[in-house]
Amino acid sequence: MKNIQYIASLLIIILSFAACKPKEKVGLLDRPLSEVMNMNTQQLTKEVEGMTLAEKKKLAAEFKGFLKPTELKINQIEKIIRAEDASYTGEKQKKSKLVTLTKAAVKDVETFFEATGTVNSKDDTQVMAETTGRITRLGLVEDRYLSKGDFVMSVDDETVKRSISELETQLELAKTVLEKRDRLWAQNIGTEIELIQAKSSVEALVKSIATAQSNLDKFTQNATVSGTIENVFVNEGEMVMAGSPLASVINLSTVTVEAELVEAYLSKVKRGDKVMVEFPSLGIERKASITDIGSRIDAGSRSFTIEMDISNPGNKLKPNILAMVKLRETFIKDAIVVPTNLIQNDFGGEYIYIVEAVEDKQIAKKVSIKTGEVISNETIVTEGLTGSETLIDKGYRNIVEGQPIEASSK
Repeated sequence: MKNIQYIASLLIIILSFAACKPKEKVGLLDRPLSEVMNMNTQQLTKEVEGMTLAEKKKLAAEFKGFLKPTELKINQIEKIIRAEDASYTGEKQKKSKLVTLTKAAVKDVETFFEATGTVNSKDDTQVMAETTGRITRLGLVEDRYLSKGDFVMSVDDETVKRSISELETQLELAKTVLEKRDRLWAQNIGTEIELIQAKSSVEALVKSIATAQSNLDKFTQNATVSGTIENVFVNEGEMVMAGSPLASVINLSTVTVEAELVEAYLSKVKRGDKVMVEFPSLGIERKASITDIGSRIDAGSRSFTIEMDISNPGNKLKPNILAMVKLRETFIKDAIVVPTNLIQNDFGGEYIYIVEAVEDKQIAKKVSIKTGEVISNETIVTEGLTGSETLIDKGYRNIVEGQPIEASSK
């Protein structure tokens, strides 16, 4: 009996001690998420401030994981509601929002790429000597423009002239012999072979004089090409050989621009394509067409060449000047374009706010879109818009779907 009383007394003491011991505090991470969500703002703030940074991040992640599927369900339910009531916002009715408006555009869109090129002379030739001899007069001067028919040079022709004079003397003698042979033959004196020989001698001398005379014409040479004389290789008094170069001539009235393109652009260019060529050092732009495309790909650079002929009035374009060639890469007719900054993203993808008339007021409508290329500050819309929509510009980030709006001119 005494033992039972002793045990009972001991239990009472233990229970009393346990009741007096303070309860261990339970952190937010150990409590049910529903209990945490029901806390008022002050209580939640106080609890969070007492947590470590790692615990705060973990709590935020748990809230996000809980809210994300809930938000998706709410969005789906509200989407169904707005199909029946476009003015529904899911919130208490807000006052009209002041915004600015802009229009979607429908226009032809081009994209371009650039290549670096250089200027080359199209006609770069040499003036060659037509005969052999000593130069007595030279008409070639560096940097002077040479036109077809202009005097080039004359070569000493005294030897040829003396030769012609001797031939003419021989011809006179041969004619006299022929006349006498002819009179004797008429009197049946002499042989027929002597008459034939006399005639042949006259004919041969006439041909020799004609050949010598034509050679004499070559001793005065005129230009057969046009262009600016770059270099003169001979001087008066020097000997020249037929076929030797006298000067180099460059014609810059039309120049060629040659540029290299990487292999990827091979299918994007063809002969006749229009291009714009800029010469940065001169501040000049010229329109041109592709006149030639290289027939092979360079094994090292994996590139090919294109050429453009460009008129050059005033000869401002010089060989080896840098050129920037602008070529069209794509062309989209009647593309729908919108300002890139108006496009937003959410869980459903890209969207944009447009203006919709509901009864007697204007509201913001959220439209899902699909986009294509971005060109400068505009984006091509491939799905979702027709191009006739009015878009919400300034203020688009501070509105919700179905919210009444008022247009401002600022």
